[in-house]
Amino acid sequence: FATEVLEYDFQGAMKMLIDGEYQEHDSSKVTENENNKQPLNYDVEEEKEPKKVKAYLENERGLDSRLVNWGIKTGVIAQDERNNACFKWIDNENNIVGADKRGTTGKKFQQVVQGSQENYGFHIDILQDKTKPIEHIVITESPIDALSYYEAHK
Repeated sequence: FATEVLEYDFQGAMKMLIDGEYQEHDSSKVTENENNKQPLNYDVEEEKEPKKVKAYLENERGLDSRLVNWGIKTGVIAQDERNNACFKWIDNENNIVGADKRGTTGKKFQQVVQGSQENYGFHIDILQDKTKPIEHIVITESPIDALSYYEAHK
């Protein structure tokens, strides 16, 4: 993130991370990705009973059923008509601005839905008091990694 988005060289990024000296990011310098110019294509027929996704996340990925149920109940985790797990990217106004899909069968399938907005992603917001500043942020490669990290480090 520090090298790709903030444009630090490797040594500068490491120094920033070790010293804990962070600057506010100027997003006006971010160039548009071609994917952003297309409208979000989240035309998913969500299954009312996401049994395949629950089984995959709980039995194969080892996630606690309470965490999986929370994701389904809040709507950030869903199951599409092909039994893929859908991890929705939600903005501050609770709009879907993107999504990751992950296959739940033996065939390996991963997809970022076309038109997903850059600079967003699946997130778990556990900030209890919204008036206090954020103390920690963890960036993971995938939604399942984020859920696994949260479960391991509650």
